[in-house]
Amino acid sequence: MNPIKIGKLNIGIFESLLFLFICAKLTHNIDWSWIWVLSPGWIALSIGAVEGLTEYFEKQKTND
Repeated sequence: MNPIKIGKLNIGIFESLLFLFICAKLTHNIDWSWIWVLSPGWIALSIGAVEGLTEYFEKQKTND
């Protein structure tokens, strides 16, 4: 999936959803808990951590 380009910024789907949910929460358009509003950020962080750990362990395996 290609990120959205805004000027020099590349904004992915999770960042777009995070921005949208925060704006909706602050303008009282949704009555969700903050844990759900911030969930796209947690999901993106989790995916990045899994990718990073996978790359790290694959690199360790090839060095042995």
